[in-house]
Amino acid sequence: MAARAQLRGAVDAGLRKGDRIIAVDGTAVNSVDELIIAIREHKVGDAVSLTFYRGGTKQQVKVTLQDNTGN
Repeated sequence: MAARAQLRGAVDAGLRKGDRIIAVDGTAVNSVDELIIAIREHKVGDAVSLTFYRGGTKQQVKVTLQDNTGN
């Protein structure tokens, strides 16, 4: 999946299993489908801001989308 490949940068930026992404560049995402759509609006190499909850705490991280087609 293209969005999963691009989100590899999120893992590199420190996102962990269990983190719940709630926004991409300030635009709310309420489902996995909305997250995929939001990520697909960008291309590899773009920097996006992800807002997420971890353990009840709202956090934000800047992520550079990466191509992961070879992995």
